Amino acid sequence: MQSSKKKKLIIANSFLLIFLLVGFVFAWFASNYNNNVDSNDVTVIADNSLELSLDKVNWSSSLNLSKGTDWFSSVSFTDITGAGDGAFLRPELTQFNDHAEVSSWTTDPIPRKDYVKFTLYMRSYDPLNIYLGNGSEVSPSVGMDKLVGIDAANLSPFSNESFKFSRDLVTGAVRISAVQNNTRLFTWIPRPEILFPSTAGDYSNYSSIITNASSGESYAHQYYDYTSKSLKTLSSGLVAGTITKEKEQKLAVLMKSDATAYYEGSVDIYIWLEGCDKEARRAFVGGNFKVNLSLISEDIVT
Repeated sequence: MQSSKKKKLIIANSFLLIFLLVGFVFAWFASNYNNNVDSNDVTVIADNSLELSLDKVNWSSSLNLSKGTDWFSSVSFTDITGAGDGAFLRPELTQFNDHAEVSSWTTDPIPRKDYVKFTLYMRSYDPLNIYLGNGSEVSPSVGMDKLVGIDAANLSPFSNESFKFSRDLVTGAVRISAVQNNTRLFTWIPRPEILFPSTAGDYSNYSSIITNASSGESYAHQYYDYTSKSLKTLSSGLVAGTITKEKEQKLAVLMKSDATAYYEGSVDIYIWLEGCDKEARRAFVGGNFKVNLSLISEDIVT
């Protein structure tokens, strides 16, 4: 066992997810797609005092969640909205010429079909605190420097010679949340600095895309409430931007099991594209992004 109080890097993994999107004034998709998750090798690596599992049966110091494995085989993505606590809504849409509007709601989006959800089980012979660590981030696959301008890559079909921009701007619509024991720990907006400041009724003006916003609407999480179906803004438990502090976002405390010799814990991770975000627009169909999660463990001193 490493010395007490010493933080240990547990997980450094990378998801490359590809989504097809189109939008409404709140960026609703114009139709539903059965999309596959396209992934590089998604590897979860633990230090020598921790074991990880996705099913509580197979334990290892490393996990692979890459495309082609059974875990990803049934995942397709549809447009959803929610606070990130697992109670998501999916809109039924009326299609117009250049956008779609919500006509009704479906209240049963399916995990591993409509959005990404996985439970990460953890066990150790030592009592540990587990945190979402420094360096956790979501990034466009082409890089932030290639989102807008002459060097923009993965170009949107809405680009033109006078203003080029990437479909990877969809990265701004990514949401991630952590839930433990049916309680939401936090909802994360990884790239709030990406902003498409369109106005209601304007579905074609992409010339004002911002990639360095420092405050404002892109730093808030708007969503439709599962019960009332009304538009709300999350008021607590919101994290915006790259995770820079090692011990701020706690995920789990490993507790002694009565049935085994281990200290155990788990956390549910949700990854979705928020339909209320203006970056979920038809101009960004085919955008790619990567999710890097770094988990840090710390010995509990008793």
